[in-house]
Formats: sequence, C-alpha cells, structure tokens
Amino acid sequence: MKKVTGPLQFSGTDAARFRSLLSEFNYSPSGIADILVQGSGESQLGSSQLTNALSHSPLETILRLFLLHQPIDVDLIRGIVKETDLYYWARMGLIRIEQGTVLPLVHIFPYAQMLLVCDHPPHIRGEKSLPHLVQNETESAETADFVTGLNDTCLQLAKATIRRPNESFLDLGSGCGIQSFLAAKHSQSVLGIDCNPRAISIARFNTILNQINHVDFQQADMQRVGTSKKFDFVVSNPPSVIQPGFRAFHRDNGCAADHFCRNLVQNTPFLLQENGCFQMVFDWAQIKGQPWQQRLSTWCEESGCDAWVMRWKTTDISEYAQHWNREWKHTAAFAGIYQRWMNWYAEQGIEAISSGMITMRKVSTRSSWFRADDAPHDFTSEVGDDIQQLFDSSEWLQASDQRLLKTCFKLHPAVCLDQNLKQASGAWVIESASLRRRDGIPYHGEVDSLTANLLPQCDGHTSYGDLLVRLAASNQRSVAEITPVYLDVLRRLLRRGFLLANETAQPLPAHAVIENACTPTHSAPVATSQV
Repeated sequence: MKKVTGPLQFSGTDAARFRSLLSEFNYSPSGIADILVQGSGESQLGSSQLTNALSHSPLETILRLFLLHQPIDVDLIRGIVKETDLYYWARMGLIRIEQGTVLPLVHIFPYAQMLLVCDHPPHIRGEKSLPHLVQNETESAETADFVTGLNDTCLQLAKATIRRPNESFLDLGSGCGIQSFLAAKHSQSVLGIDCNPRAISIARFNTILNQINHVDFQQADMQRVGTSKKFDFVVSNPPSVIQPGFRAFHRDNGCAADHFCRNLVQNTPFLLQENGCFQMVFDWAQIKGQPWQQRLSTWCEESGCDAWVMRWKTTDISEYAQHWNREWKHTAAFAGIYQRWMNWYAEQGIEAISSGMITMRKVSTRSSWFRADDAPHDFTSEVGDDIQQLFDSSEWLQASDQRLLKTCFKLHPAVCLDQNLKQASGAWVIESASLRRRDGIPYHGEVDSLTANLLPQCDGHTSYGDLLVRLAASNQRSVAEITPVYLDVLRRLLRRGFLLANETAQPLPAHAVIENACTPTHSAPVATSQV
C-alpha cells in the first residue's frame, strides 16, 4: 500500500482566517519580494546569505516556516500567533508541533501575484536522509498523494497556453490549481479535475487564499470526466512518466507506456466546442523502427482536430531511468531498480523518451491536418499568442500554389536579419545571413541573399506572385524558374512564423505570367534558405 498524507482538513472560515493572518504579516507576493530581493536587485531565495540575514520579525518568521521550510521554536511562533491559530493550523494539516518545534507540512510560495500552497519535497522537510531501501522502490520518501508546485512542465504549459477570452475552461490534472487560476483571468468559468483527493483539497484551499470565485475543483478520473458540457479550452499537464509500475499521482498514471496520454489525445476532443482548443505537455515513447511523427499522427487520425506537436527534447532511456530514480542513486537498491526499468523498456521496444506539447483545435467543416516539429528550445517568455498565430498559419501550408501566389504576406514585426561579415580586399563582405524572431518562439535559420532582399518587400499589400515577378526581373531569371523554389521558401517561412498572411488586402492584379509559372524550366535551385 502506497503511503499517503491525506487531504487538508479545513472549513471556508478556517481558510479565510489563515488568509487574514498572512495579510496581517504582509506575507504576500510584494511583501515576500521585498525580503527576497537584496541590495543587488537579485533574488537570494534559498541562499545561505538570505537565511543568515533574516530576522525574527513576524513576516520573516512566517517566511522561514512556509517558504524556506525551516523548523521554528514554538515559543517564537506563539509570540506572533495566537495559540488557537496554531491549533487550527495543525488541524488543517499546515504544520505539525513536535517537542517544542513547529514543523511546516506545506510550501506557500508567490507566483503571478498569487500565494499558492503545495507540498514540499520530503528531503527539504527537515528529514536528514532518504529512507533505507532493501527490496524495491515502493518505500519512496515521497507520498503517493504528493502535490507539486512549480516545475518545468508546469511553467512550460503556463507560458504556452493560448490566452484569449472564453466562456468555459477545463484543467485536466489540476494539481494545486496553477493553470486553473491563470485561466480564471480570461475565462468566465473554470473547472479543475484531478484524481488525487489531496490535490483537490489544496486547490480549493488556494481558491480561498486568493479569493477566486469562478473556479471549481472536482475529484474525477481525467480519462472519464463525468460531464456532457463542452469547453472552449482544455489544458493538461498529466502524469506522464513512462515507467513500469506506479509511485505517485503527480507523475505516474498506471497505464502501459504512453497510452494514458494517447487516450487523452483521442478522447479530449469530445469535450471541445467547435473551434475549441486542447493543449497538453507530456512525455511519449519513441519506438524502435517507427518515426515519432508517424506514431503521434496515428493518435490524431480520428480526432476531428487540427493538431500540432512540438518536441522539446529527446532523452536516452538510461538517462531517463536514472533521472526518475535519482532518490536512490546512492543506495544499494538503485542497481536493481535501474535494471528493472531498462528491462521493461527493452520489452516495450522503447529506445528513447521525448517531451513536448500538443495543441489541437476542433474542426468539423473540413479535413483536419497534422504537423510535428522540433521546437527551437524551451520557452523563456509567454508564447501563447505566438502559438495561436503559428497554428493559424499552418492552414496556409495546405493551400494551393495558386492561392499562395495571389495572397499578400507581411513580415512578422519580431523578425530581424543577422549578418556575419568578413574582411576581403579592404572591405566587409557578407559571409552568411540568418533570420530570427526576437520574441515568442525563437525560430531562426540561414537565408540566402535573394530571399533576404525579398522579405522587406512583403508589405501585406503586394501579392506574392507579383513579388516573384519583380525578383525574377531584377536578377535576370525567369518567373517559371524561381516560382517553385520560392513557393517552398514561402511555406518554410510561414511554418516558422516569419511571414503572416494578410487576407483582407486587395492586391494589384497578378501578372498573367504567374498563371503558368509553376512548371520550372531549370532544375537547379536558385535559393538556399534554411529557414
């Protein structure tokens, strides 16, 4: 039987009283920031300098307890908190009092102008060492109902979520509620679903802590949401660690390989309104002899959705197994645990694990499309609007040559051209040039001189066909020669968001030569762009 902590036990009055006390101490995002940001202007969270610099004021004492997770002498706490409040804190499950010391049982941290409660990793709770393992990994120091706070996948999903006003938003695998609370800022109603009762209790506690009224949390199976309601948006940061067995709700799902996430991809579209969107961050298995793009495309075949997968990274199975079993890295049990994982991967034909995100949009009026790309790297800024724009641009990848030639395109305002110069014969000569996006998804790629000169002319008012006529004339080329090559260049530019379609523009009449320009007279390429 897996070890569990159990839900927080509180009433609405209890949680509201706790919120009032934190407010009295100025334990708020701004109050915490004032303490954490030192004279250098940089956050010192977790540093020994900060720990040593803290005094025993009410705010700094509470900060030591719930943010830095330091045991506090009970008499010191009694100097700032009533005995009855300590009793309620302990009854709710926020603290434990042992031998004259107050021990924190939760972590309370600031994020996006909110205060959020989650669990703290066991080895930070003051436990001196990890538990001794003899037989297997079932005796993890982390409880099965452990509730995470901010982690890499949570932040990636938060940065990548499309933020537009909507009537209904569903958060599958809501945890402590981060994605739900962010969605509340642009959604009329938000529902969070999680199968972990402790997660539901913590998320509900956080709604009271932050006075958010139009978010609800319900305990349910993510794969069997008991509602006939359709949603405008659904997001998910599901438990998707690919491993044999089950250890904790927040990372394991009990299904073979990546079948849990496959089921979400195939079933969640039934919860979407027309044009509704589903975004999920997840891990998937790369099977020997099968391209990952092909495998994921089969997941989406009957979904009735356009789908775009962005792969962030691929991890060797040995490295993956070591990472998720790092708790036992220096114990005698590690070798057996590691070998069991590796044997299981071999049985499943899994040669690597990839991580990334899928965005899907429900469409019923036409055939759906699928695309899969390698993302440049992890997102460092908000990219939801960028993903929306690139998702819309993906429709142009299916457009006919004639439609593309008759359409006006414009250069994205975030695009810039970088040039590398070398000295030759007493002058600077361009050695190479590349396009890059200064914000959003940081796509970049080399570009040839002809394309570099063509792009500034994409003003949103001149058709792409007319631009190619000009390009051919100024470079002594035939339109028929350059058109096929530059249609390919156009599709690559659209795929990475360097160009945007301006469908409302009324271009000048296209030159007649364009009508027959798609049959090349020369096979040699005239452009070498790598965008």
